[in-house]
Amino acid sequence: MLAILIRPDEKTPEQDHPDVSVRLNGKQVEPRVEEQKGSWGWYQVAVDPGPHRVRVAVEPAAPGWRGRASAWLLWFEAPAGVEVAFELVR
Repeated sequence: MLAILIRPDEKTPEQDHPDVSVRLNGKQVEPRVEEQKGSWGWYQVAVDPGPHRVRVAVEPAAPGWRGRASAWLLWFEAPAGVEVAFELVR
């Protein structure tokens, strides 16, 4: 999974987040968005294993918006199962 974190330099509750668009291997994809208005926004895109080309565009929602963006690559691994047995005694 590719996750992009957008944070404004100054936190203001009424400030809208920038518009974030993502292209994966030349195709527009819709990121899953989690955000706290005026504070931070995560934009997540599922990415299969292997080589890919990713393009992220950030368009400020208001003139003068300044902030930082960071990109994270996440993966999930299912742990090996363990069998557990209980003996109940009254």
